[in-house]
Amino acid sequence: MQKTISENKISFYLVASALVLFYISDALNKYFQVSYSINDDSIENAFSASIYVRFLYEGLFASIILIRLNETRKKIIVGIIAMIVIFAIGQSAFLIHYNQPDYSVFYHFTLLNKYLYVFIIYGGTYKIIDNSEDYNFLTKIYENIVVINSILIFVGLFLSVNLFKSYYSQDFRYGFDGLIPAINEATLFYFIAISYFYYKHFILKQKNWKMYPVLLASLLLGTKTIYFFLIFLFLYHLAINLSPGKKIIYATVALIISIFLIVPVVTNPDYSFLYEHFKDVYEENGFLSMITSGRIDVIDTKISGNLSYWNILNYFFGGTDQFKYQIEMDFFDLFLFVGIIGSLSMFVLYFKTIFKNPYKNIFFSFFTSCYFLFAFMSGHIFYSATNALNLTLVAIFIRNNYNSQFLQNLVQVE
Repeated sequence: MQKTISENKISFYLVASALVLFYISDALNKYFQVSYSINDDSIENAFSASIYVRFLYEGLFASIILIRLNETRKKIIVGIIAMIVIFAIGQSAFLIHYNQPDYSVFYHFTLLNKYLYVFIIYGGTYKIIDNSEDYNFLTKIYENIVVINSILIFVGLFLSVNLFKSYYSQDFRYGFDGLIPAINEATLFYFIAISYFYYKHFILKQKNWKMYPVLLASLLLGTKTIYFFLIFLFLYHLAINLSPGKKIIYATVALIISIFLIVPVVTNPDYSFLYEHFKDVYEENGFLSMITSGRIDVIDTKISGNLSYWNILNYFFGGTDQFKYQIEMDFFDLFLFVGIIGSLSMFVLYFKTIFKNPYKNIFFSFFTSCYFLFAFMSGHIFYSATNALNLTLVAIFIRNNYNSQFLQNLVQVE
């Protein structure tokens, strides 16, 4: 018994400190990136504090996995080893035919580490759910971080602070992401956050004012993916949680609000170019090109270019140069990176850990489906080290809806 309590407390302190330090280090990353862009330097040369912080915690969480070994953690270790072997085979086979001086083995190994990072986080933290009081404290830290970032988004909007803009080096693009260092990371950050607050507010009936500024801030990100998610979430809410009468009322109110939000943007000379841009893309290349920001247009070129260096082994184990052939649609990028066997192994890992038993909880099924849908539509979802801890914390929270004792204790703590 003492062993379990000790492990839970260690995990608690690690997660509590990691939540804060991850956000602070990401904020430093954003600051250095913006500073470099102002001086016309490449942001790739900017100092990255988060690499060192996350590497430190990766070692700490991995230590918990190895020291407190159990069946779940054994499966995670086996899965990670399998992915490393698959990656090594695929890249070795790829490099037989691909000989480019700028290819970086180290970069691709760090990319593999990003793919696996979420499973190491999960393996070291999943048992914190055993203590509802500690877990509730962690969710409070998480909530406050999300709210702080949302406030900074509003500050960026009203005061035009370059540091808080999504596209700080591109004046022709609109959006604010606070101190999240990349817009695709901010999109996943708010997808996870909105899911958490919605679940707590509507499913657990724990009313929380923090949901509203977070929801409003997400509208200012300027990414299509988050808007699609909000539409899907609204439709889910209509279908699952409302009576027929309320469905009509909510749909009417949503339509009116949408008109009041969209019309000023379309008619405003400062932002009307956005409408014209998407209209032109739609007319020239079609709907899929418009919603994927043109990624769908390069799939054939990049995949065929990558496959020209493949032999039969690569179809099973992958092999790619991400600098040259990255599509930024995660399903395709994952296939090129680790092939058929590697992709299937990744999905097995996901459904044995983060998304375990999604069918037992309707909202968790919705959350899981949206996660993989957005990974299909865009990039940096599967290998987002920035959001690995947030995803783990929130997935565990949502998944345990059917743990009645956990919910009872959580409500008591509230």
